[in-house]
Amino acid sequence: MKISKILFKSKKDKICLRIALEVLGNIDYTALEKLYYDGYIAFNFSYLNVGKNFLKDNYYPQVFMLRNGVLDKVTKINSELKKGFLRKAFREFSNISERAILEHYATNVKGLDTIKKAILLQILTQKDLNILIVSDRDSEIKNEFIESLKKIYPIVSEGTPNDFLGIKIEDKETKIGLIPKADNGILALKDFELISSENLDLLKTAFDKKTIYTKSGKKIASHDTRIKLLATSNTKEKRFVSNKPEIVKEQILIPDESLNLFHIKFFCREIEEKESSSSSVPKQNIIIDDFKNESEMNQKLAHHSENRTEEEMNFIQDYLLYAESFDTSFNVRLKESVVGFVERLNEAYNENKFLFKPDEKLLVKVLIRLAEANAKLYLRSEVRKEDIIEAEKIIASSFLMN
Repeated sequence: MKISKILFKSKKDKICLRIALEVLGNIDYTALEKLYYDGYIAFNFSYLNVGKNFLKDNYYPQVFMLRNGVLDKVTKINSELKKGFLRKAFREFSNISERAILEHYATNVKGLDTIKKAILLQILTQKDLNILIVSDRDSEIKNEFIESLKKIYPIVSEGTPNDFLGIKIEDKETKIGLIPKADNGILALKDFELISSENLDLLKTAFDKKTIYTKSGKKIASHDTRIKLLATSNTKEKRFVSNKPEIVKEQILIPDESLNLFHIKFFCREIEEKESSSSSVPKQNIIIDDFKNESEMNQKLAHHSENRTEEEMNFIQDYLLYAESFDTSFNVRLKESVVGFVERLNEAYNENKFLFKPDEKLLVKVLIRLAEANAKLYLRSEVRKEDIIEAEKIIASSFLMN
């Protein structure tokens, strides 16, 4: 479709109509052009308050009335113009989405890029994907992962495992706890090793049934619980003292029954001052070793600006909600890659490199979900080989002991 040969009243009007042509459907654009031609409307620019680091052009046209009688049409067109520009802006942002979002997430934690990426993909999958992070008892990173999550994603229900999680009826009113508040989002629980048996059973019901309910007299209350769980836990002693699987297992306070709730488990420790003294990294930085090569980790340390604007955070939230709902399909031709990766994990387990024996059926599901989420991150409609590779990195990091 092309702009009709009409007499423009200003250069600005011509630019606005050109932009509108790019983002509106034919019907809405035809209605807009007719209103302009008949003298009912004029144009002005509105702006997304996002810096040039995110978007090259952050302005888009909006319509205002010159004559009465077209308020409903103008309101609808303005709404469609903004939606269309946001879709265009999201598409542009998708080229830098991973780097830009991770630069705004958990900025006080240096390193641990794999865990940050895993949590980002957890946001984007619409299927079950629960993540556990076990770290030194006194480490601050656990709180940082959860606190930062609330800044980039709006649907986070945060607390401790023995807060009120469920649903109850009091004085004829229904009160909901952390689990139903996390519906369609993430339940973030600190110190998961403290969970009671009652709340653990409630969590299992929430995952299995996707709903929880309660009854008081003749009244029944229920709530959907389509949730993903991000949990943190402390070590038994002050810190992890070894990378050996048998010793690390002794430091885990969560029983196997509870560990089975999680699809991905990370184990990380803070490097002592004497370990990092030879590094060029300032001592006041929090340095974390996620059982990967320390020199490789240090090379990836990023210096993040603390001046993250509220507008940037809001844009990231909007982008993640949009990407989460983006339709992505798994290419069946990539299934051989999935099977080959699981076989390599089993070989590594047999060489005593892993904390836990890989669950083959579960790993296939997790790898596919991570790969689909990685495609969503870049607004791709189909999973590619590079999405599989990113998923493999995350899974291997949760098992591998170097």
